[in-house]
Amino acid sequence: MCWTSDTVPIKQIASKDIIVYKTLANGKSVWYNYLYTLGKLEILPKDLEVVNYGNRLAIHEGFHSFILDATFPSEFTDIKLTYKGKCVAALLLTTENLYQCIIPKGSIYYVNEDGFYVSNQIIINKAADHKVLDKYCHKVTQFDSIVNKLFK
Repeated sequence: MCWTSDTVPIKQIASKDIIVYKTLANGKSVWYNYLYTLGKLEILPKDLEVVNYGNRLAIHEGFHSFILDATFPSEFTDIKLTYKGKCVAALLLTTENLYQCIIPKGSIYYVNEDGFYVSNQIIINKAADHKVLDKYCHKVTQFDSIVNKLFK
């Protein structure tokens, strides 16, 4: 996976733990087959490096993750658990699952205009319950409530 940005990325240091999400296939990264251990602080053994990637800037190596957004329909009654307007459950392959993660306080990270993060440290907390994810993907009444149900 390649983290890209249309603008010059700003190096940031996490002032507090940042909750992010990641998809893994059987505990491994989809792109590099890196095996994660739940609860373990994963540390990149080198600096994050911004490189030219066509007409964009990119960071190839690092721990890639994203944030979830709450998309409100026009009547403001239901919330969908989405990323970029797409239901998260629909984005997952059958071998993938959604994991809640932490970019720990003090980590170096970049975030792009699409809500993708790349960091030098990450902790994989817990996997989402697929049954809950499928059930609540289309109709959720409270965003915080579904996130709590997904990662009990």
